[in-house]
This record gives sequence, structure tokens and C-alpha cells, in this order.
Amino acid sequence: MGSGKLLIAAATLASLVACAGNEVAKPTDELNAATEAMERARQANGYEFASFEMATAERKLAEARTLGNSDEDADRLRAKRLAEQVTLDARLAEAKARLAKAEVLQEEMNRSIESLRDGNGTTGGAQ
Repeated sequence: MGSGKLLIAAATLASLVACAGNEVAKPTDELNAATEAMERARQANGYEFASFEMATAERKLAEARTLGNSDEDADRLRAKRLAEQVTLDARLAEAKARLAKAEVLQEEMNRSIESLRDGNGTTGGAQ
């Protein structure tokens, strides 16, 4: 084996050894963030106003919890990515729920304003 090939083989072996020491940690922080985001979405009535996003997030969170306890690095990495997706899905559901509630409130306020105008004999035009 030539010295160039030997050097490449040694470098490859060194990088494999280095990679072996980089174990993927359990995604505890990501799972906690996802769980908290789901709770905020629930409190905002996410199931009522964003049921698809909430159901998707619930499914992903269950899978992330299972994979997060695996001994396999690939599973723990997948769990981390899923937990991050859950956080985003839950935030979207929370935002949709808050927007929907704001729209309902706006409609109620508009009806109240119209009712007041009707009661005062005005139609919104010049008085």
C-alpha cells in the first residue's frame, strides 16, 4: 500500500472513531418544548379551531416520545426532529385558534356597533 493510500486509510479510520464518540443525546429539551407548545395550543382551544394541526402534532409527539427512548442514534435524531415539528405544528394551531377567536370577537363587536347605530336611528351615513 502506498503512503498516500495509507494516509487516506488512517484519516478515514480516525474520522470513524471520532464519529463513534458523538452519540445523539435523548431529545429531552425538544420533547419538553413540544409538550409545552401543545399545552398552550390546547389552552387556546386548538382542537376547536385547528383540529388537523393538533391531531398531527399529537401523533408526532407520541412517535417522538417512543423514538426518544431508543438506544439507536438515528431514532433519537428522528425523535428530535419530530419534537421540533410538533412545536411548530402546535404554534400554528395556537395562532389559528387565537385568530379564529379574534375574528369571532370582531364579528360580535360589529354586530353591537350596528345595533347601537340602529337604536340611535343612524345608518352609518351623515347625521
